[in-house]
Amino acid sequence: MAQAPKFYTDVHIPKAVVKQLRDKGVDIIHGSEVGKSDDSDVQHLTYCADKKRTIISFDSDFEVLHYRWLTEGKWHAGILKINVALQGDNGIGRIVAIVLGYHENITGGAGQVETDLHNRLYYER
Repeated sequence: MAQAPKFYTDVHIPKAVVKQLRDKGVDIIHGSEVGKSDDSDVQHLTYCADKKRTIISFDSDFEVLHYRWLTEGKWHAGILKINVALQGDNGIGRIVAIVLGYHENITGGAGQVETDLHNRLYYER
């Protein structure tokens, strides 16, 4: 069986997303659960790189950070940049579906964590 991806959300992603994904067997944590509520985007990305967790965020800063890190030869575990239009109650189900899709594709053998998430930036709308 393929290695399952691990995810992390910054504090702007609703906690309901984390709960629903956990209920579906996804390894995911919310930044507030690990004392990261006030961290900068650089600190979030550093934490995720250390823990090998793909970050999920609405923040556009991660686009710049992705390219800066690659240019500097740094490694990260992947970034899912979610469109801000998905914020709020109407977007929770859509975000869950997006993350669950990555999880199921990789655990089902259609991809690999190392090649399909690590050092990658995905824009999800």
